[in-house]
Amino acid sequence: MGERASLATLASTQREILTALKLSHELGTEELAQRVYVTPGAVRHHLALLTNSGYVTYRTEGEGRGRPRFIYSLTLDGEALFPTAFEEFALRLLEEVRRAPGLPLEEVLCRVTQARLGTGEMPSGASRREALEALRAIFERGGYMPSTAENGSATLTLNHCPIRTAAQAERGLCAAEQAHMERLIGRPVERTAWRFAGDRICQFRIREPNGLH
Repeated sequence: MGERASLATLASTQREILTALKLSHELGTEELAQRVYVTPGAVRHHLALLTNSGYVTYRTEGEGRGRPRFIYSLTLDGEALFPTAFEEFALRLLEEVRRAPGLPLEEVLCRVTQARLGTGEMPSGASRREALEALRAIFERGGYMPSTAENGSATLTLNHCPIRTAAQAERGLCAAEQAHMERLIGRPVERTAWRFAGDRICQFRIREPNGLH
């Protein structure tokens, strides 16, 4: 059996294209060319190679007169190119089970999540913006490719899930991560998008303790 493909095995421009698609989910040729700083012709060449390899798919947009626009996105094989932390998770899980046999599963998952993600640096009396940045830094180290936004509300978007296989089998991991966020920042966190509900991302909104956005 051959070695499992990864981003590191691909050309740098192809890695940048895949990363842009991972973060934006769907992009046209022109947008991709702007993101990776190459010509549209060069992007089309790399997209053809990535499509033939099964990492990228596309749909057409626009009907009738004019040239149809191709919109590209990652396939499941393309998603699988991004790093996972399943082995680390499995080792942490075994460690916690051995340390405290008979512990309820929910508590085991919380302990594993805390050990895997850590606590980060949270200043006393942190503002919502500081709390958002602290969460971003923690999940960046965890390999989740996070992004943040503050448009009336503070949102954290996790563009990648390095433990997706485990979380798909045990959804309690998702609840453990959300609970870990709330413990870290001392504020309620609302899930607004979830991969396992059909969304492409997991997204959370930080709420103030009084319930205001």
